Amino acid sequence: MAALRSNLRQMGLAALLVLMLFSTQALALGPRDTSLTGAMGSATVDGEQYYRITMRPEIPVGNWGVALDIELFITPDGGISSRGWQFGSATRAVDSFLRKIYYVRYGHPRDPLYVRVGALDDVTLGYGLIMDGYSNAMEYPGVKKTGVVLNMENVAGSGLNLQGMINHVQDFQAGGALVGLRAWRRAVGRIELGATGVIDLNQYSGVDEVIYHDPTRDMPESLIQQLRELSEEYPDDPRFEELLTRREIFNRDKVDAHRFGMVGLDAAYPLINGRRLSLRLYGQWAMLLDDSPTLTEREADSLGVAPGITKAEGWGIGAPGLWWEMGSIRAQLEFRHFVDDFNSGYFDRMYELDRARLDRSTGRIRTKSATLTHPDRARTQSGVYGKLTGELWGLLRTTGSYQYLTGGDDPNQQLTAEVRVTDRILRDIPRLDDARAYYRKTNIGIGLSQDGTDTDGFFEPTEDTYYGYAVQMRMVGDLAIVWDTRYVFDRDAEQQRQRRRNLSIETVFRF
Repeated sequence: MAALRSNLRQMGLAALLVLMLFSTQALALGPRDTSLTGAMGSATVDGEQYYRITMRPEIPVGNWGVALDIELFITPDGGISSRGWQFGSATRAVDSFLRKIYYVRYGHPRDPLYVRVGALDDVTLGYGLIMDGYSNAMEYPGVKKTGVVLNMENVAGSGLNLQGMINHVQDFQAGGALVGLRAWRRAVGRIELGATGVIDLNQYSGVDEVIYHDPTRDMPESLIQQLRELSEEYPDDPRFEELLTRREIFNRDKVDAHRFGMVGLDAAYPLINGRRLSLRLYGQWAMLLDDSPTLTEREADSLGVAPGITKAEGWGIGAPGLWWEMGSIRAQLEFRHFVDDFNSGYFDRMYELDRARLDRSTGRIRTKSATLTHPDRARTQSGVYGKLTGELWGLLRTTGSYQYLTGGDDPNQQLTAEVRVTDRILRDIPRLDDARAYYRKTNIGIGLSQDGTDTDGFFEPTEDTYYGYAVQMRMVGDLAIVWDTRYVFDRDAEQQRQRRRNLSIETVFRF
């Protein structure tokens, strides 16, 4: 086995070198705007730091564009990891092949036809009531997902426009995938009508196929030895052996698919439609479609999922709304009214992390849709939502949004913010190529505090918080260092909040 692993590692390294050579030759023969970027550095994978070597050729050919991501992971002990180079089955072979592709595209985002396969960084359908800022790359590079996004204008001359997405084509093999589609067209006069539908065919496909619990992981060695002695002394009592045995707590093949979706309609009327100034009046409506199974405590325990899940029901309206664009400034302001369990932007940037989480205190999986039926959330809520994107004095590009709804003891609040320096700043700071920071928090005021005994403060991190920053510094010539840090949060078995850091430090160079 050791010899086999050594051969596999050598084959992976050889394949990487061949692909690097092929990419270099392709660039030498390709158009002038092709590029080849290499990077070496550390990356967080499954909570551990690996050394990562990657080559990233980007090759445009006419309307087509291909960006590869050919990588090799070095383990903490200096070995070559087989991650991304596993071909033992058809599924693993396809996964290994897809990991080599960062994206393949046809056209550009504003073209009449645009298709992209690979990483999806920011997908919004319509005016964002259902899907807002979705990304399938939150765990990149440790986890790579091959998504699809499609934009089509004036399909077959019908005046119908389409926008669609799939989160990860490999999810279909697990009986699930996140699929979204929006269709819109000018209907009567200048009025534009649209319809949106998004469905997660199986929220459980967002977690590992099998999850095990190792009770000895955090046990003192003295306690482990005592349990072993008790197990030998009382062989007919299974309790001691159970405390020592690694056991399966969730198996995706044993659980029925848990589907969840939303459908919606929207309408818009342009008040001003100029080249420099655009003002649009709009409204949007959406409702929940939940297929949650109701399980007894015993059934849920045998499957490793949360018991007695209540089906989420409700609908929401965002109207009237104003959409304003002038140069680099874009603003959105709308009145919102939500009924029952409905909440906005359900399929957001953190959805791939939230769609199904492991509750370490119970050892069970809980889906995101189960959190909608929050006991402290009022049945009817109303308020405002605003979003602003633009430049501040030509120095910073900023995007921020805030939702504030009332109707119960705790308001429904969401906050997002992102800041990025402009070229004007970059020119004045030697060697700085890029710098940005971002923050997002939902369910403000109704999550748990750090110790799990009270509700959270406005900026106190919870499982619904995500933030980070990235800086790129140029060293010599085309050599640069990129420091990218992202933070998310979860709970341990005692409901204490834990911060998870995803750190990537790379030396990037261009050929």
